[in-house]
Amino acid sequence: MKKTLSILLFSLFVLKITYSQNSAAIYGTLKTSDDKAASRVTIQLSGKNATVITDDHGRYNIRNIISGNYTLTATLVGYEPFNEQIVIEADK
Repeated sequence: MKKTLSILLFSLFVLKITYSQNSAAIYGTLKTSDDKAASRVTIQLSGKNATVITDDHGRYNIRNIISGNYTLTATLVGYEPFNEQIVIEADK
């Protein structure tokens, strides 16, 4: 049986969106339930076809995102995926 990624693994899923002139960036930090960095977690952004892997400190960054609706998914072998719906709006 797979563990639930969002409840058992991550106590903190920080999601921040920054905007530049014509695009945005999404970045954040993943931590385990015991407040340690969640490294090597795959982060995917649907609709942009972007995939990144968290670093040794649990950090990730996806750049050059245009306005639209997306699903951000965090996956790790042995755990259920964690999904978050996000909206990137123009002129923020």
